[in-house]
Amino acid sequence: MALSFTDGKSFEGSILKLDQKNSSSIDVAPYHAVKLDIANPDARMSVMPQGVISFKRLVSEDKKDKLFMSSELKKYTIVKVMNDTLFVTIDWQKMKSYFTKGEMRIVSGVNYTVYSDNVDFINLVPTITTEINGLNAQFIRVSSLGDVKIGSCTADKLESARGNLQLNNSKLKQLNLDLDEIYNWEVKDCEIGEENLSGSKTHYVKTPRSETKALNWYPKNKDARLNIELSADSARLVFK
Repeated sequence: MALSFTDGKSFEGSILKLDQKNSSSIDVAPYHAVKLDIANPDARMSVMPQGVISFKRLVSEDKKDKLFMSSELKKYTIVKVMNDTLFVTIDWQKMKSYFTKGEMRIVSGVNYTVYSDNVDFINLVPTITTEINGLNAQFIRVSSLGDVKIGSCTADKLESARGNLQLNNSKLKQLNLDLDEIYNWEVKDCEIGEENLSGSKTHYVKTPRSETKALNWYPKNKDARLNIELSADSARLVFK
């Protein structure tokens, strides 16, 4: 059963859906990085925000270097600045006021969109997916507790950590991954100049030769190991 209210919220069972109309924007140009987190999270958190933060190619000059959210989501978003980082914080305690106490609830429609040439982003919300599409960038840096999906991008350098990385149909000069930090990664239909992998433990990598022109391994200590499984392609190993 779905219930709708005049304040822009609709409910389907235990899910609160935020209205996506009437967007509001924040200028991100003055900041080096954007960080998304939750205000005062704890193990008893009964409300879980769910959504996507999308980094997209610029479509008009009036959207350049701006972060957009719905007017409804803005009510639950705290924005502050620390040094050169813009902190975007989800106020889950305020969301909680719409639900009966003690039950786990989901708030969907927690969606943000950023139009920028480059990406330097930290996501500390596991239920928010990061999507980066269609960029022509110098660099893409993303550290995320949630999934990371990158498609149809061109970049000099891509660095990703923590989350599950899906990289599709992109062209990169460099892909830099710390295998201690990333959970899982998958590359499909990409052209990569070189992959630079680092780690301090034992790691396993399965790769076709066509994935990259060069794969470099940088162990952090004497115990670090990289086990590579090659597909049926021929390959050449060069030791420094």
